[in-house]
Amino acid sequence: MKEIHITDVEAFQSCRRRWDWQSPLRRGLQRASIPEPLFLGQGVHVGLDVYHSGGGNVYAAVAAFRQWVKQRALSIAEYTGPLWDVEREMINDSYRLGAALLKHYHLWIGSRRNDYDVISTEHRYKVPLPVPPGALRGVGMAERSRRGIVLVDGQWVMRNVNLAGRFDGILKHKQTGVLYLLEFKTARTLKNVGYVYRQLQGTVYTWAARQLYGDDVRGIVYRVLRKTAPKPPKPLKSGGFSQAKKQVTTFRYFKFWLDMYANKFGLDPRQLYRENREILTYLHAQDDSFFVERTLHKTPQLLQSAMTIVYNAAVQMIDPRVEIYPQPSWATCNYCPFQDICDLMELGMPYEAEALLDAEYAPRSYWEKEDKSEPATSGTGA
Repeated sequence: MKEIHITDVEAFQSCRRRWDWQSPLRRGLQRASIPEPLFLGQGVHVGLDVYHSGGGNVYAAVAAFRQWVKQRALSIAEYTGPLWDVEREMINDSYRLGAALLKHYHLWIGSRRNDYDVISTEHRYKVPLPVPPGALRGVGMAERSRRGIVLVDGQWVMRNVNLAGRFDGILKHKQTGVLYLLEFKTARTLKNVGYVYRQLQGTVYTWAARQLYGDDVRGIVYRVLRKTAPKPPKPLKSGGFSQAKKQVTTFRYFKFWLDMYANKFGLDPRQLYRENREILTYLHAQDDSFFVERTLHKTPQLLQSAMTIVYNAAVQMIDPRVEIYPQPSWATCNYCPFQDICDLMELGMPYEAEALLDAEYAPRSYWEKEDKSEPATSGTGA
């Protein structure tokens, strides 16, 4: 049974050469030394999973994140040998930043009105891949059988292909009882995260969730975390704290820090609020620059369109004869982990490219701990 993941579909559409190297359907390679953005993002997801599945215990979340970092560092060292100083520094920096992000998330989510209960986290799914109506026009029953297309619960699906993946969480709206997917993202800045909402991933996840939970799934809630920790209030030599408006902080964090300062030195926090009224008033009027939450509803037409895209890509992805070629572009190449390998291929040096792949890349399974729990499934094709 082949599995199609939406991130793999996006990679296939972006560059087939990269897809051929990294796809689980092909060679399934990843850099042995995990890039910092991926390392931090994966670790923070682990912490957020423990945070919400453990009833909002931030200490447990940070502890789980710390254990994950240690285990990943050991996995890298086991595969590549002793870590370089720069690798150890990256891991330590990622741990400090990730722990700060989790603590700040706890402060953010706990100090705002939350309309949802988290009823499931790290939710794996596996559902049969549907065949869109357009792909069946003029295709007789014998040909459908030859292509592996079967009818399951009134829907035509691929017999040997599942759509699989993992939801970060499933939310239940407290007042209405309707369900939403929860998706976490980390970003360097919140100024240009609009592309996240337009990605195919969220729409396909919503479609898959509806196969499992029906029409009670209304959409998807994105929570985007900026990969920066707020700074404590800056003390002045003359006493008190800076009232400068360009501080990297928020109203709730500044006030939280004043509370800790007052508790440490036996002061009245209300007096500190009055002394810092200028900066607190300014920060209270500002938008949060560290977190953003956005709820998107997906129309049936959008869901059908997305699944047509996935089907057309999947048919090619499972074909062992599919053409493999590079698709260079500014966005594709600048963020590609196989740049050096691709350059060697373009220079007509395939043997050197293979040697570099063997030296610096490894199967994804060596650092991706496999979840042995059974995924939620729908239909007989799963």
